[in-house]
Amino acid sequence: MTLQKFIEQLADFALQKDRQVPDFYRDCLLNYIAVTISGANTQAVDTVVKASLNNGEGHYQPVHRKEHVTLSDCILIDCFSSAIQAYDDIHFATTLHPCGPVASVIFGIARSQTVTLKQALNALMIGMEVECRMATLMLSQEAQAAQAWYPTGITGGIGATVAASRLYGFNKEQMIEAMALAATYASGTRGTHGSMAGSFVPAIAAKSGYQAANLIRHGFTCHPNALYGQNGYILQIAQNPNIEEAVKDLGSHYQSMSSSCKPYPLGFISFAPIEACKAIDCDPCTIKRVELHVSSRVYMLGHNHQPKTQYDALVSLPYIVAQTLINHERITIPLSDNFMIDDNVARLMERITLIEDNTMTDGEAKLMVEVEREVLSSYCEVAPGSKRKPMSSDAIKEKVYKLIPEHAQRLIDLINDQDHLAVNDILNELN
Repeated sequence: MTLQKFIEQLADFALQKDRQVPDFYRDCLLNYIAVTISGANTQAVDTVVKASLNNGEGHYQPVHRKEHVTLSDCILIDCFSSAIQAYDDIHFATTLHPCGPVASVIFGIARSQTVTLKQALNALMIGMEVECRMATLMLSQEAQAAQAWYPTGITGGIGATVAASRLYGFNKEQMIEAMALAATYASGTRGTHGSMAGSFVPAIAAKSGYQAANLIRHGFTCHPNALYGQNGYILQIAQNPNIEEAVKDLGSHYQSMSSSCKPYPLGFISFAPIEACKAIDCDPCTIKRVELHVSSRVYMLGHNHQPKTQYDALVSLPYIVAQTLINHERITIPLSDNFMIDDNVARLMERITLIEDNTMTDGEAKLMVEVEREVLSSYCEVAPGSKRKPMSSDAIKEKVYKLIPEHAQRLIDLINDQDHLAVNDILNELN
């Protein structure tokens, strides 16, 4: 199959009529709203709001904020809020965070036109699926893309623009041109990790996806070659686009349903090490030495022994392992703007060695802890949040109660029971 044929099939899929949406996507939406509210008033989001207001006020209020900005900046800010605490969602196969960009665009459009919850859930399901399929096409191991690409920045805008295209009622030609224009906006590398920009990449994808659809809606054009041509986006990133896997069972099987809401407010690379740490029962004061064996990619992303900020700490395995060994419970609390490393954590970090093992998957971790009189070991074969061990619906609801206790029950009731409710009414209740 050619890339052009694949994109045409993807567009046909994206234009299908509304259908019954699995509860999985309701859970994704619940999680998205909870983490967006939780992150909305952090210093990083304050900074983006201030910068947006330099361009003048608008008419649209980001989730859990008092300011009014333009619609595109509202989408940007909402998605940034959802990502800033690293508590969003993860598609382990591609390391994509699929929900944020798509949901942010849907919520943005719902501020300017009537969108029912049923329409929103269908757009979310389709947008997330297209995003995951594009990530499989371009960024799976078989595609031979550079590991430094940030998957959500590369394909998040495609999923977001597809969701917008559905809500705007595009035809197939418009849909493909919107995807091509979103591809032209695409950007993001893992070099942003360890700073505010690491969580800003999904926000850029959300805003870009909206802007692409909005331009096409007003008569702008973009040749599909920008997407699938010889000099287009796909072939510049993927040496060997994985068309076979990307198109497999399209319409009957949803790759996006192998993603999971995050069980911890940290980078996905920490989930297996955390589980391995939680299996160790010892007095942290007696620990002499710790060895953590992880995959090559996890080692590459997580070997920072000297995190300076909470953004560094989100992907610093020495910090995360030390913190978990000292206090299992604190690891579920998002890191604050006043981040500081406790002296006990700092001392234990000095005793931790990371070992790269290229035979391991990203969802595995082996831990060895030497204490005064013995060596303790543990092994996590399947990381929580991975395809084989996603968060349950009940666990997601517990997370929502923990993050937004004042809104949790009402929000759960609305998302589960009110398919004909206008999404903007949900937004009004949250604000």
